[in-house]
Amino acid sequence: MQQNTPFYSNYLIQNTKGSNFIMKTMKKIFALTLALMLVFSLALTANAVTETLTVDGALKGAIYNMYQMATVQKNETTGSILYFSTAAWEGFWTSTGEAWFDYNTTTKQVTIKDGVTDTQMPAAAKAAKAYAAEKKIEATKTATATGDEAPSASFSGVADGYYLMTSDKGSLCTLATIPTDPDENNKIAEKNETLPNITKSVIDAEVAIGDTVTFTLTVTTGENHNNEMNYIIHDTMSAGLTLNQDSIVVKYKDSADDTEEETLSLTTDYTVHTPGTETEEGKKCTFEIKFTDTLTTKANGIMTVTYTATVNEGATAEETNEASIDASTSTVDIYTAEFILNKTDGTNGGKLEGAQFKLYRDEACTQEIPLILNGTYYRPAVAGETAVAIVSDQNGAATVKGLDAGVTYYLKECQAPTGYVLSTTVYSVTPSKDAANIPVVTVENVKGEELPETGGMGTTLFYTLGGMMVAAAAVMLITKKRMSAM
Repeated sequence: MQQNTPFYSNYLIQNTKGSNFIMKTMKKIFALTLALMLVFSLALTANAVTETLTVDGALKGAIYNMYQMATVQKNETTGSILYFSTAAWEGFWTSTGEAWFDYNTTTKQVTIKDGVTDTQMPAAAKAAKAYAAEKKIEATKTATATGDEAPSASFSGVADGYYLMTSDKGSLCTLATIPTDPDENNKIAEKNETLPNITKSVIDAEVAIGDTVTFTLTVTTGENHNNEMNYIIHDTMSAGLTLNQDSIVVKYKDSADDTEEETLSLTTDYTVHTPGTETEEGKKCTFEIKFTDTLTTKANGIMTVTYTATVNEGATAEETNEASIDASTSTVDIYTAEFILNKTDGTNGGKLEGAQFKLYRDEACTQEIPLILNGTYYRPAVAGETAVAIVSDQNGAATVKGLDAGVTYYLKECQAPTGYVLSTTVYSVTPSKDAANIPVVTVENVKGEELPETGGMGTTLFYTLGGMMVAAAAVMLITKKRMSAM
C-alpha cells in the first residue's frame, strides 16, 4: 500500500516533527502563563486574615458587631484595591447604598461614586446599619468590651474586607477596610465618644394609695449625636403604680442654658408604646418612648419627659422605679407609710377586741378616708371598693398602711367594745415609712357603770338617812334644853 511509500513516510516524519514543535511551543506558553500568574498572585492578595482587630475607644459593656459587606483584593505592587460584595449585602448596593456606591451586578464589584466625600460616609454607615437590622443579617464577628477603667474589645481571625461595625451603646457606626493602616495597629474606631445620660426624679417621694405622683426624666444627648435622636427611653414602674399615659409630655432645648424649650409632638417627633413586658429590644419596661428619624437635636441637648402615675392598691412600703436610655440608667424610690392602733382597757395593759375607728384628714373629723381590710392590715380604698371601719383584733391591735409619711391623720372611735364607754377623744398620728419606727396610737376605754332605774332605790336611802340625822339633832337639842332648865 501507499502507506509504505517513501512519500508517506516522509510526510509522517515531517508531520510528527511539526506536532512536537507545536507541543513544545504550547508548553512554553503555559509555563510562561503560570509564571505570570504566580507573579500576579504575589502582588494581589485576597481574603488574608488579620490576627487581632481592636476597637479603639471601646465603651464599658458595649457589644460590638462586625458585618463583612465585601471582600477585598489588594495589589501590593500597584496599590489598587478591588471590592466584591458578599452575598448577604448584594441588595444593599442596589437599594439605599446607591447613594454612595456603584455596583456591577455581573462582576459583583463595588466602587465609590464620583463626588462622594468622607463627610458623607457617616450617613452611608447609618444606612448600612439600618439595612442589617431590617434584613436580620447575622454578624460576622461579635465582641464585648470588658474592664471598668479602660474597657477593651477585640476580634480575632478577621478576614480582609470592607466592614460595618455597630455598637449597642450608641447610634453611630463605622465603615472601614480591614486590615487598617499598619501604623494604626489594626484598630477600628468607636464613634460614640459620649453617650446620652438620663436622670429620673419625683416631686414628692412620700405618697399614699390613691395619690397622683409626677415623675421627670431628663436626658442629655451625647456629643456625637447632632441631628439624630434614634434612641429609645425605657421606663419601668413598680407594680404599685399605674401610668397615666395621656399625661406624658416631651420637651427639648438645645442646651442647659437655653431659655426656650420646645414641646415635641406625639407621632411626629416621638411615639409611646406600652408593651408591659418585653420590648423588641429585649428590655422589660412599663412604657417606652421612641424618637423619630425626623427629629432634629443638637449635641448636649436637653430632653425632658414628664408624666404622672397613680399609686394603686398594690403599693408597698418602698417602690423602686427605673428609667434608661442606651447605657444610662437612673432609679428613684417612692414610699408609703403606716401606723399601729393599740386598744386597751386601761388596766394592766388589757387588750380590747372589737373597737371600731374611722380615719380622717382633718381634726374636725369631716373628711373621712375610706379604708378596706387588705388581709392582715387596712389601707385606703380605691374606686369600686366598699369602705369599712378599722376594727381592733383579739390582741387589741390594727395596722393601717398605704399612707403618706408627710401627712398628719386623725383617728376617732366610732364604736366601743361591748361593756365599754365610747371614747370621744380625737387622736392625731403621723405615719412613718421607717419600719423600725412605726408610731403606735394607744386608745383606752373604761367600763360603763349602771345608771339608776325608775322604781328602784334611787335617792330613798339618801332621804332616809337625812331624816334620821335631822330627828337625832332634834332629840339632842330638846335633851340639852331640859338639862339646862334643871
